[in-house]
Amino acid sequence: MERHEPEKKKRNSFTATVLCEHKTSTPPGDFRYHMHNEFEIFFFVQGDVSYIVEQQVYTLLPGDILLFNNTEFHYPTFRSNAEFERIVLHFDPTVAQQFSTPRTPLLHRFLSRPQGEQNLVRLAPCERERFRALALSIEQESQSGRTGDDVLAAAHLSELLVLLARAPQAQPPFPVCPPGAVLYQCGAAAAYLSGGSRPRAFGGPFLS
Repeated sequence: MERHEPEKKKRNSFTATVLCEHKTSTPPGDFRYHMHNEFEIFFFVQGDVSYIVEQQVYTLLPGDILLFNNTEFHYPTFRSNAEFERIVLHFDPTVAQQFSTPRTPLLHRFLSRPQGEQNLVRLAPCERERFRALALSIEQESQSGRTGDDVLAAAHLSELLVLLARAPQAQPPFPVCPPGAVLYQCGAAAAYLSGGSRPRAFGGPFLS
């Protein structure tokens, strides 16, 4: 397994704990089974993609959101060479804890569920557009050195997490990935599903 590091970008103090990136790949690229030191919010824009999380397979629709904590292995698999566009946000969970209250625990959707299950969030159209706008604002503000943009990015992150906290659980059934099916491409994943040890986490946090 390779170590992946984020690109060198102009950063402010906020991006020591939060980084949001809008990415496009054509062809989609080669992704490996991995996890991150941070929590991840993955917003799917377009492509022909299924996402594998532990033993769960999610066939994604535009606007779908996947949530990963820092113990969940995952990777995308592609059914064609269609352009793969997504917005990926990684954040230190201690940032969200600062905004949380007893009534609104912002990490509930990341932690209070079975490992590798219930990762999918499907927002209503108006909420989806607001989510995307917030994420793109965070991307710009977190890379800016302008006074006040770090505060705005923190405020927008808290609003984005509130949208996720309020969202209902996605209801459609999703198949469990059997050993030797989709994951046969990834030796480490196949070994894990066959009863072997879980592959270690990448030190580099920004692979997705």
